Amino acid sequence: IGEGGIKSLAGAIGEGGLPCLTSLNLNHNHIGVPGAKSLAGALSSLPCLEKLRLYSNHVGDAGLTAISEPIGKGALPKLTNLVLGSINIGDGGTKAFAGAIGEGGLACLEDLDLNENQIGDAGFAALAALMGKGKLPNLKVLADPGAHTPPLFSA
Repeated sequence: IGEGGIKSLAGAIGEGGLPCLTSLNLNHNHIGVPGAKSLAGALSSLPCLEKLRLYSNHVGDAGLTAISEPIGKGALPKLTNLVLGSINIGDGGTKAFAGAIGEGGLACLEDLDLNENQIGDAGFAALAALMGKGKLPNLKVLADPGAHTPPLFSA
């Protein structure tokens, strides 16, 4: 799926075409910032989504920032599994994502994969601060940012 395909899919989702969808696997596609922004516009139309996988795309900080905005407003209330590995994010996108969680987004999240990105100390510190405040109460697995190792944290 490229930019045109994700734009079409996001349009269908946004029009209420998949209200009962529980899993969306978009791994290994050609989704960049424009595609991530299209997807972001449709996230509020996925109230039943439990798993979202975006591994190995070109989302970048700007794309994750766009995706984070609806999350901070309560989109994806049932999401338990989120794969953001190898999507070319760094501290900027991670801080925006952490901000969305800080606003109450993703309270049901159990498994967060951030492997193979360029997240530095500042980005991970933003996530760690949320954990310390209990903003990810159901998190059981946190994949280690930037490493090819077992999960950093596993309950």
